[in-house]
Amino acid sequence: MEPEPIQQKEKQKDTGPDLAPLSLRSLAYLIDWILIAISSTILGLLYIFTLGFVLLHIPLVGPLLNQFIFQLLYALVFILYHAYFESDEDQATVGKKLCGLKVIRGNASRKLSFGDAFSRGGAKLLSKILFLLGFVMAFLRPDKKALHDLIMNTDVVQIDEPHPKIKEVFSRFSL
Repeated sequence: MEPEPIQQKEKQKDTGPDLAPLSLRSLAYLIDWILIAISSTILGLLYIFTLGFVLLHIPLVGPLLNQFIFQLLYALVFILYHAYFESDEDQATVGKKLCGLKVIRGNASRKLSFGDAFSRGGAKLLSKILFLLGFVMAFLRPDKKALHDLIMNTDVVQIDEPHPKIKEVFSRFSL
């Protein structure tokens, strides 16, 4: 009796969910940016109509201090928005949810804690402050990781189909 030929089986590597396409990530970021801009503008106006008017009467320093506080409010809204939504059950901001995406920790599909998501939001703000070069990295790297993904060891994955309206936008612009 002849021995059976040894067949090598391909090892199926569990790579987890598919990485999100950069076009969907970009659209999700745009949606989130609009929501953050509206929220921070409302907070900024509340600030200006309260303490901001008082500071305007301080010569030279008042307007600069107002601008600094307004930028600080924007940064705080930006980071807290990402921290809150990326650490909740869906692991996604509003824009990411609409695009069928979520953020995971490494390739283990682990959920981010609020502290991790807060740090990721800060790292994302750093990506933005650096003339968006942190985001451009994602288009240049084969693993599609932006600077904040590298810093925090996170991935953005596609877990679901985008919302029908998002698909409509994609079909109109052929993204």
